[in-house]
Parts: sequence; C-alpha cells; structure tokens
Amino acid sequence: MAPDDARADDRPAAPSRSSERARAPANDASKRANAFQGLKLIGNVNKLARNAVDDAAGALTRGFSFTRRRFSKQLKRLNVGRASRRTKQMRRLWTKVHRGNRLGTADGDVLTNHLGLCLQLAFTAQRRGASGDDGGDGEAVEEAVKREVYAVKKMEMANGETLPNFSYAVEAPKAFEELRSLWGMDARSYRSAFAIPELKVVFDDVQIKNDEIRGNMRTDTGKLETTSTSLRVISQALASGKSRSWFFCSEDGTLLVKTCNVAEKQTLLKMLPEYTEYVRENSTVSMLPQFYGLYTIEFAGTRPLSFIVMNYWFASTKIIHKRFDLKGSSFGRRASARELNKGSACIYKDNDFGEEDAVHTRHSQNICDVLKKDSEFLAKRNLLDYSLVFGEYQAMTPAEIFEAHKAFEEFETKHVDWKDQRAAAVAVAESDEGKSDINSSADGDGVSEHSEEFLMLEKASMFTPFLQDVTRLNQLRMVNKPKGAVFCGIIDILTEWGPKKKLERFFTSQICCGRDVSCQRPDVYAKRFSAFMKQNVFLPTIKPAIEDEDIGFTLTER
Repeated sequence: MAPDDARADDRPAAPSRSSERARAPANDASKRANAFQGLKLIGNVNKLARNAVDDAAGALTRGFSFTRRRFSKQLKRLNVGRASRRTKQMRRLWTKVHRGNRLGTADGDVLTNHLGLCLQLAFTAQRRGASGDDGGDGEAVEEAVKREVYAVKKMEMANGETLPNFSYAVEAPKAFEELRSLWGMDARSYRSAFAIPELKVVFDDVQIKNDEIRGNMRTDTGKLETTSTSLRVISQALASGKSRSWFFCSEDGTLLVKTCNVAEKQTLLKMLPEYTEYVRENSTVSMLPQFYGLYTIEFAGTRPLSFIVMNYWFASTKIIHKRFDLKGSSFGRRASARELNKGSACIYKDNDFGEEDAVHTRHSQNICDVLKKDSEFLAKRNLLDYSLVFGEYQAMTPAEIFEAHKAFEEFETKHVDWKDQRAAAVAVAESDEGKSDINSSADGDGVSEHSEEFLMLEKASMFTPFLQDVTRLNQLRMVNKPKGAVFCGIIDILTEWGPKKKLERFFTSQICCGRDVSCQRPDVYAKRFSAFMKQNVFLPTIKPAIEDEDIGFTLTER
C-alpha cells in the first residue's frame, strides 16, 4: 500500500449523516426545553410587573394612600433569582434616580480614584457623634467649633496601594448639620450616599484650640476595605456652562459634589448664618440650592481644594426629557451648536424656551412669589449670575399618563390652604416618630411605614413629588402637568457683585450697546429674573381649576 494511502487510513472517519440525524432530535428537544423555561420566566416577571402597576394605579385612584410598605413589597417580588449582596445594594441605589437622569461616569484614572476616596473619607469620617464620649462640657465646647481638621497618613487600600498623605477640613460642622436637618436630609441618608464599605474610624491626638478641632484619623484595621471610589465623575462638557469646576455625583445619584474657589468659599461662610435663618423659615418651599456641607482637602505640597455638597434638582425616578438653564437674560442666551450636538443631554437657554414649555397652574402666583423672595434674598447679599434649572418630564406609556393626570388633578384641586396641609403633615410625622423613627427606618428611606395620612397630607402641599420620589420630599421641587411634570430649582448663587463683575457690566453694556446682557446689578438682576419667570415660565391656568367633584378620570374616558 502506498504511503499516502496509509496516512489516509489513519485519519478519523467523518461522522455519517445518519448519526447526525440521530443526535438532532435530542439537541432540538434540549433547545425547546431551555426556550420554554426562558419564556416561563419572562411571563412570571411580566405578570409581577403588571400586578405592581395595577396596585399603583389603584392606589392613585384611592387618593395617593399607597403606603411605602406595600410598594416595597411589590418591588421586592420583582427580584428574580439570587444575587450577591453587592448586586442587591446597587439595585436599591439605582432605583432612586432614573437611569437617564444619572450624571457622571466611573473614572478609572488613578488620581481621580484617590481623590474620590479621600473625599468619601472627609464626608463620612467626622468625630462629632463618632466617638460616643461627647457629652457634658465637651459637647458645649464643640458647639462653638468652627472647623475640624484631621490628618490621614499611610492609608492602605485593599489591593495594597497606599493613598497619598493628606488632611481634610470640615467647615462649620454644626451649622451644616443643622442645615441638613432643615432641608430634610437625615444623617443616615447623607452618610450612606458616600459610605465606604465596612469603614470604622479611630481619631487620635484630638485637641480643641482656637475654635478648631485637630487630630489624626485612621481606620481600626489600618486599611480600607475597597480599591475604588463610588463617586462618579461629571465632565465639564456634560456640566455645561462656563464653570471650570470639577463635579462629582454620589453613587445613588442624589447628591452633587462641586469644587469652589476661595471667593465662593468665603461667600458661603459669610452668608451662612443668614442663609440658615432663611432656610429655617422657608425650607419646604424655597428653591435655593440646598447646601449640605463644605470641605477642604489638602495634599502635601499642593494647593487646598474646597468642595461643596449639595442636592441634585433632577434626582427623580422620572426621566427628564428636556432641560433648560434660565437666567431671564436675552442677549446670547441660546444653546450653541456644540451644545445641541449632545442630544438628550443638551441644556437649552432662555431664547430656546417656547410657549409649549411653559407651565399653566393655579399655583403660578405662589411659585412666582417664592422665586421673587429667593431672588430678593440673594440681591440683598449682592449675589448674581444664578439661574433656574428647569427639567421637563413627559409621560409616555398609558400607565404613566394615567399617573401624571391623576397627580395633576390632585395638584390642581382646591384644597384648604397648602400651608395648613404641610403643618398637619409635619404634626402627623412627629406624632408617629414614637412608633417608628422616620430617620432610622430599616430601609433608610426616611418615610414612616405606619402612617398613610403622612403621604396623603404631604401630597396636597404646593411642591410634592410623585409617589416613587416621596423619600426625597424636601429635596425636589416639582410642578405637575396634565401629561407630565417639571422639576426646577436655583443653582450657582455664590458669585458676588465685586470689581470684576462691575468691569464686566461696564464693558459688555458698552460693546453690546446696552442690550439685555446677563451681567447686571444684583437688584436689577433679581427683578429681571423674577419677571421672566412670571411672564414666560409659570403662568395661570387657561381654564378654571378642577374642583373636587370633577376627579373621576379613567383611561377609557380619555
């Protein structure tokens, strides 16, 4: 036999067609079984989702008496399969803010990661309330403390890397603690937004001198049980505007962290007593930025960096489809071509605002009065360059349209004065604290499980969120529309009327021949701002307000 024939005989025989046909039915049966299981799983999920929507619609029909306990029960039933502890935690975090409203990305840069971890330590590791020995005279002394400064050295991460040595300062800790309480931001929610897993801090060599606490901070094990920060970086392009500030966003999407220069830091500290008093009187209606903390980070051999922690006006479960930045000025206030290229992330300006974007509500006068009062407060402190962020949510699905219309009917119905409703809701919440502490509930959402009246009464106040946003009752300012809603609030209030702004006003008015430029004296700026809102943004209802007996809307009737 030839060598080539011998090699051919050594090759494995090719499978026959008959054997392939024999295996084909078994493979097809396996595929059909897997497909059937997949379809069955999808059917179960759809069924649970429909039940949740039906229950929510029924609750809306009953007058927003759907309690948080029943709502959470339905959401938990939607969790299919087993998940790790981290996966469950992330699912719970991201249900707070709609995916389309989240800001920032997880940056892999080493320097950004180190800075983020240092910021998280500064936001969460404070001696007040941590040591447990603050009582008697010690507590009285700490009431007068204006600054806490802690040094952190040789802090090791879980992967063996070491953070650079740094120190962080907590500015006016007592004042901002009170502000967080006034704005309805409880301590647990604030800490959890920036929490580092399994962090237990120890303070050494703590001394109080000249209204300042100084000491060293370390962890009980000498290392961090993580390798990356949970803060998300917001690029300057996404932040829009002319600001050169750095922006971070908390992992749950509810809080913003913004750098501030020395002038802005001094302005905030100078106005802090008056700002606190103003918030104490207007915390449930004011649209001023909600400042929760001021911190300074300093690395060896570098210039100190200051950061402000504040609320995010669009931290809603409802997606924002269109965004505006409104100052009341007309000159040059139109979105640029570069801004328009961002698509859904585009931020429009005053000249882009049309009649179809305006809000018609019977609360228009109350809302304009609030904005006028806020702008007058800023004008008295010689502040300008602020603007109103305005985000539009448009209901799309039948269930969303149903929810939006029922919320609009409730919003526009003539109840007793909304201030009395708010006072009644606060009384109900305070009386319920003995049964279930709303600031330390198991889910950390700050809502009492034992009081349906709490949700119902708060829903009748002037600014109230959708049911899913009720945990951020005081962090959102929402105005209902027949098929959606708008979320709004004032930003960027820390620019003072100083020599730089006076020169800008002089030259821009001369070059632009007196046209309506943005930079104006604080009193003129405030009047123009409030006038624009009253004439273009928040308008009276076109038809008479809906009476109580008119509520009876159903999808079939529409």
